[in-house]
Amino acid sequence: MDKAFAEEINPEKFMETARLIRTELYGEG
Repeated sequence: MDKAFAEEINPEKFMETARLIRTELYGEG
């Protein structure tokens, strides 16, 4: 993810996005 883009969004949304990406990469759990 682009660093500037990451800084634009709020931390809560960033964490949600990171969780979703992690789910796509590694699967549930």
